[in-house]
Amino acid sequence: MKLFIVITVTLCIGCRAPRCIAQNRYPTVPRVLAMQAQPSPFHIRNWRSVTVAYLQTIFNSHLKGDLLPAVRWPVAGSDAPFLPSYLGGDGTEAINYIAAVVSGRLVGLHMSHFEGHNLVKFAQVFLNDKAGVFANNPHSEVPGSFWYELLPNVLAFQMYALRPSTKDSLVVERRIADQWVRVCQILSASGTHMPNFNYTGFEFNTMSPDYNGKWREPDGAAGVAWLEYMAWRQFHDAKYLHCAVQCIEFLEHRVQVDDPLYETLLPYGVLVATRLNAETGCHFDIQKLVNWCFSPGGKQAARIGWGVLSERAGRLSLSGLVGSATDSGGYAFAMNTFEWAGALTPMVRYDTRYAAIIGKWMLNLVNNARLFYSNSLPAANQDCSRWCFRYDRSAVLPYEGVRLHPAGNEGGPSPFATGDAVGSGGRSNICLYGGSHVGILGVLVHRTTVDEVLRLNLLGTDYLCGRAYPTSLFYNPYSKSTSILLTVVHGPQSFYDCVEHRFIALRVKGKVRVRLLPRQAIVLVRVPSFARHEVVNNRLLVNSIVIDWNIKGSKALPSTRKSLE
Repeated sequence: MKLFIVITVTLCIGCRAPRCIAQNRYPTVPRVLAMQAQPSPFHIRNWRSVTVAYLQTIFNSHLKGDLLPAVRWPVAGSDAPFLPSYLGGDGTEAINYIAAVVSGRLVGLHMSHFEGHNLVKFAQVFLNDKAGVFANNPHSEVPGSFWYELLPNVLAFQMYALRPSTKDSLVVERRIADQWVRVCQILSASGTHMPNFNYTGFEFNTMSPDYNGKWREPDGAAGVAWLEYMAWRQFHDAKYLHCAVQCIEFLEHRVQVDDPLYETLLPYGVLVATRLNAETGCHFDIQKLVNWCFSPGGKQAARIGWGVLSERAGRLSLSGLVGSATDSGGYAFAMNTFEWAGALTPMVRYDTRYAAIIGKWMLNLVNNARLFYSNSLPAANQDCSRWCFRYDRSAVLPYEGVRLHPAGNEGGPSPFATGDAVGSGGRSNICLYGGSHVGILGVLVHRTTVDEVLRLNLLGTDYLCGRAYPTSLFYNPYSKSTSILLTVVHGPQSFYDCVEHRFIALRVKGKVRVRLLPRQAIVLVRVPSFARHEVVNNRLLVNSIVIDWNIKGSKALPSTRKSLE
């Protein structure tokens, strides 16, 4: 049975926060508006295949060659695998190792017995018993930098969320959440109702905040908010929810020019804020937080020039990638780019006003992320080309980043794949701490029957979201209407569009043709036919599972508690 469906998408839903209706009814993100509607040249890699090949390469101890193998497995007297952040480098970092475990789980690999090793168990070496949280290096002190302190714990929570909970993992998660609650209480000691994250980090040895006199990392509040919200979803303890809300309040109370973005954490705050609005009835200003994530910060920002790039280099573009807009005319990093995608894409499920914005941005990001890899640039445009062309012919090991111009040489080849290690005495700029996050694209990005219309899996990195039906974002970048074919394997099924708040197809089997209007987005939820639906507190539920978080004012729904027959 084939259905030809014309979908007219309205990008706004009624804002739930009375104080921000005027500015948020039609959200805009200038940085995304500046990006190409249709990225050119266009090439989308199979990111799941890249992820699998990457993990099989970095964890293969039998590889031979310069800088290989990357991994060294534990031997007598050692309990931690060695996995360098850069090929040929020293030290093992949680933001590299645990991220690799998460990537494997995201694309369906069994990381508890991968290459003959229990990679999940090895991750415990990063847990600092004294501090009660994960550190970035095995058996080390927790560094006094919020993003280095928090990202290992965020990754650990993701790792645990992607496997059945055990008694031991639940104990660790609760311990971590409790410790960060204590941190927030200390940061609130001045008598304010919310913690103050205007520091560089937190010293767990003295249980006191630290400012190094050079920079501040206020987006640490976003990382704590995400951890505490995950803990609340896991344990249903109100103190965790209260802490998460306080952290988002700290961010929202900053003036617009006081951009809190420092490294990788702020997008997690956006996701938490949208979930708080949808799931608990909060009224956070999502537009303010989103623009902070995208627009490079000015003089009052925590990190000047940090955000999403929209720069071009001849025929190629860095649009959609994340990093510094001011360093070398633009310097994008693989880790930040992948992390941004994983944290921001799921927000559309809870706030569909951003469907077209996220859809356009992700199309640019997914297309241009190939520039981190050696097979997308000429040899002259990368600084480790000889090694890559000899030892990484499948191009699955990325550079740390891509500069618009080589450092100190604006007249050089552009863009230029490189990194910071060689300039500091390292042996290569082939960067595992960035590549280990690639599974995010592996789980999010799927091709459709139309080249430039991607299917983005909104559940892929929406950790601890509860029961949910398959939910996907489709964005049409063309200036004309186009149609995609969807396959219903286990039918009959019905399709609901969260942007228009209506069922667009009932009881379909086989192939379904869906027509999208120019430059528009849809958020499709597949639900079983012959299921019962009901509207509760402006939410649409099918078989008691929420499929639309805000249908207020919608006239496109069938009557309450009607069977989809």
